[in-house]
Amino acid sequence: MDLIYSGAPRHRTGGKGAQLCVLRALGLPVPPFFIIPPDEDIDLERLLAACDGLGNAELAVRSSAIGEDSAGLSFAGQFDTTLCVRTSDELVEAVNSIRSSVFSERLLAYCHQHGVDARSTRMAVVVQAMFP
Repeated sequence: MDLIYSGAPRHRTGGKGAQLCVLRALGLPVPPFFIIPPDEDIDLERLLAACDGLGNAELAVRSSAIGEDSAGLSFAGQFDTTLCVRTSDELVEAVNSIRSSVFSERLLAYCHQHGVDARSTRMAVVVQAMFP
């Protein structure tokens, strides 16, 4: 599993992940995060080690689709996000849920409405520390 912490191309980070990397590079106060690129198998041991680097905060597990937040389409509200993740089981479930949201009926309808081939949608996942 090749986790991303900064500076990777959008086809590996997705739209949201790319923007978080830009904000981090600018030195802005972004909660700690890492990105699981699309199509990466989950290595639970490595994933949990990476989470240790985020501190003791609860986690936000966020969608970051390839092509979202582009000039033509935002995909706003089309994918899942899971907040307040605390355990390894919840983390794996959240990552899988977000990845599978590329097959939701709402996404298929959105893609049809905008003339986008839904089969080409790939999902990166942002794992980020939550702050109250």
